[in-house]
Amino acid sequence: AINLSVGRALQARSGPAARVAAHLLAAGPGARPEALEYSLLAAREATARLGHEDACAYYLRALDLAPAAAGRVEILLELATSHERAGQSDQAARRFGEAADASRAAGDPVGLARAALGIQALGHRSGAQNAELLDLLREASRRLETAGGPLALQSRVLAAQARALRHGPDVVPGAEV
Repeated sequence: AINLSVGRALQARSGPAARVAAHLLAAGPGARPEALEYSLLAAREATARLGHEDACAYYLRALDLAPAAAGRVEILLELATSHERAGQSDQAARRFGEAADASRAAGDPVGLARAALGIQALGHRSGAQNAELLDLLREASRRLETAGGPLALQSRVLAAQARALRHGPDVVPGAEV
């Protein structure tokens, strides 16, 4: 009860989002939605001040609080981007993969496409990774087209797919490029 009171008082005074989130989190399950909101706000504030590792910690907290698969997709994408900015490319790849899985489960072709583009932006080190990336980009492209997703995003996915095919292990690119 004390943490809830302090959290609400800080909210009213526009206190630092990280402090508000910490008090709301300590307040228990009743303050969970507000704790999620302020954890995300704290992560975005950390990103704005180039505190990418702090942002990762706040996004992880928000991920624990997020109730639905669709809401988790956005948090996973932002977390992956923060990992990338913090120089943690392996963690970023893992989170982009989780975002792709959550997008599939939620039937979210836009989230799937954004996850695929995130993985593609990280680069790949082997032919096997390139094959997995190509499969993911093809799937994202199909799902976006079927759902009538944003044309600009469809174009970005197709361009990424063409780059992956062109610079992949095949010496001569095929007709798909």
